[in-house]
Parts: sequence; C-alpha cells; structure tokens
Amino acid sequence: MVARGLIQTVDSPSQDSFRHLSGPIPTMSTGGLRAAPSLGQDATELLTELGYSTVQITELIKSGAIVVEK
Repeated sequence: MVARGLIQTVDSPSQDSFRHLSGPIPTMSTGGLRAAPSLGQDATELLTELGYSTVQITELIKSGAIVVEK
C-alpha cells in the first residue's frame, strides 16, 4: 500500500500528524488531504455565508449556541 501511495500523512493543527489510508482509485483532486476543522473553527465564516449578520453571530456566541476558536 505504501508503494502505491495509498497511505498519506495528514497534518492536523490540533494533534500530531496522522496517517490516512486513501481510496484505491485515484482522483483528479489536487488539493490533497487536510484535517477536519476544529470545533467552531469555521463557524463565523459559515454563518456569514448563510446570511447571518455580525450582530446575530455575536449574540449566538455570547449565548453559547455556537462555539468559536479563540
């Protein structure tokens, strides 16, 4: 599997790098693998894309309804 490039190393901001077994069929993706975002890492960006205002997002954070990275 190593010789065929099926085992890849993924860097993670919240833990050490880890090895991942990729699928046997190559894809055209050039982005490579990345670790999943940590809890709340993309919350503000996603809520903004969904149409929430800065005031609404701030209220959600203050109420504890969402968690964001500090």
